[in-house]
Amino acid sequence: MRSLSKHLALLGIVAATLLLSACGSASTTSTPPAPTATKQPPATPTAGATGTTLFKKLTGHSDAVKQVIFSPDNKMLASASTDGTIRLWDVATGQPLQAVSNPNQDTHKGINGVAISPDGKLIAGASADENVYLWNIASGQLLQTLSGAPSDMIAVTFSKDSKTVIAGCADNNVYFWNAASGQEITNIFTGDFNGVTSLSLSPDGQNLVADNATNGGAIILNAATGAKGLTLPTPDQGGVNAVAYSPDGKTIAASEGNNVLIWDATTGQVLKTFNGPNAASNGLAFSPDGKTLAVGYADDNVYFWNLTLGIGLPPLPGHTAGVNSVAYSPDGKYFASGSDDQTVILWTTGSAANS
Repeated sequence: MRSLSKHLALLGIVAATLLLSACGSASTTSTPPAPTATKQPPATPTAGATGTTLFKKLTGHSDAVKQVIFSPDNKMLASASTDGTIRLWDVATGQPLQAVSNPNQDTHKGINGVAISPDGKLIAGASADENVYLWNIASGQLLQTLSGAPSDMIAVTFSKDSKTVIAGCADNNVYFWNAASGQEITNIFTGDFNGVTSLSLSPDGQNLVADNATNGGAIILNAATGAKGLTLPTPDQGGVNAVAYSPDGKTIAASEGNNVLIWDATTGQVLKTFNGPNAASNGLAFSPDGKTLAVGYADDNVYFWNLTLGIGLPPLPGHTAGVNSVAYSPDGKYFASGSDDQTVILWTTGSAANS
């Protein structure tokens, strides 16, 4: 009997130990750690987690795609390439519409930047042959060759009234031309900066932000006169590759190294810094509602940040080389990315708010 009692007591101790262990394990697995507002995007991509789904992969370019942009009416997508062409695509079908080419026959003179006028009638291309070309978007007819710069033209945009073409040049200047006459209005030396690689017009059309790829920072200019305004420095003086105004005009985003900065557009204060992957950040774009920032990276992916929560979202794979440019359609239903892999990917956002 004593032996049986000892065995029963031992079994009771073992059972109690197992029960406590099981309870402890259940407690550990059922209560996940509290989320942290990390600025680092998740390390493991989860396709579709942002609601963005691949719609069409657009092929036709024979060299890197440097920039993508949607038309104001959401119907067309334009892509500029170092192959010397700008291609227009039907957004609803992904089918090619037409292509315009750099009239300079030198095959090394690619198109670095593209812009569509707010009235939807003109398309501009910033060329490595030191010119900006202006075409009729409907016919593809070359209307103007905007010249006068001594170095590569890299970025281009239009004034809000479509009457002025504004371009950033590798010579540190921003050039302004009359779109109708082709006459140069002015050019503005951006001072401590070295090569203007990206331009973004404020939503109200009054200001323009120009970036710098070498010495760091950006500068705000008056969009009508070119008068210099606020200088936007980077904390470590790193080079800035791209800039974008938020839809409400209150902030400006910039890609700097592998990070993304958010400046206050009025004070120049850095409000947020998002740490990206171990790769260079390139083109960036705000979603039309201003809640999400998309950034193309040299690691072949597009990364997203939720600006309300200040957290990274799962990246979007799909390209096989670095992503140079990203863009949202004005209605928010589509998203596009252009890459060194010579392709453009057209995505649907899948957002209920945009449907």
